Amino acid sequence: MRIEEYGPACEDEPQHSAEEQQQHSADNNGQRANAHAGRWRRIWLWRVGRLFRDGGQAVELWLELAQITIATGAALAIMRHMNLMTKSACLWWVMVLSFLSLPLYGMDYSNPELKFKAKLPDNLEDVSSRMRIRALISLGKWNSSRTGIIKLVSLQDLGGTIGREDLSKRKDKLGSAKLEKTHWQTFDIDVFRVVETAGKVTNITFNAQVPLKPHAIQVTVMGAAAEEASLRKEMQAIVTSIEGKSNWLSRD
Repeated sequence: MRIEEYGPACEDEPQHSAEEQQQHSADNNGQRANAHAGRWRRIWLWRVGRLFRDGGQAVELWLELAQITIATGAALAIMRHMNLMTKSACLWWVMVLSFLSLPLYGMDYSNPELKFKAKLPDNLEDVSSRMRIRALISLGKWNSSRTGIIKLVSLQDLGGTIGREDLSKRKDKLGSAKLEKTHWQTFDIDVFRVVETAGKVTNITFNAQVPLKPHAIQVTVMGAAAEEASLRKEMQAIVTSIEGKSNWLSRD
């Protein structure tokens, strides 16, 4: 038997030692980790840019920036004690969780006639034509059988301007509604919280009246009572996003 027949098939093919192969594998893992890190940096910068674009309208968006910064710092601190493969996996999950935490306000609504703009959730269906009460726009989520709306967001024209009377000082009762306040521009505006039960289903509705001119509008957010906290936050985010002039001249 001729031993040389079992040598390299080509003299140009280098023969690597185990250490060289291990280093080559580590280099490849490092390149993949760097690629993931590059994607994360681009996503982070995009989201920061989005916050600077929209942040003047909502404090909640600036809080999101703080959350992103804390999450990034925690991830970097943990990754100091990881090998390259684990770092790559960690960065990938940070990117996934970052996308999952994106706010759902991607729909820009504009009404030239009433001279205002607003940001609405883009994960709901336009159900304006299916509603008995006509609104400027109604967005909803159907139940599984599509026989009823289980979540609703709508903007309604109130037909004129509203005054600055403090409704909490009125002697007549508001029925089943509870009066709250939320912030818009430099004003504290009225929000009516209504709880309604039909059969085994209990829904909660927030109606916020925004003092725009020439006509005030009402922002309505309705959903399951169990989701009251998220529905209130959603109402506040929509109200905060509204751009337009008010007939209320100042806070005083």
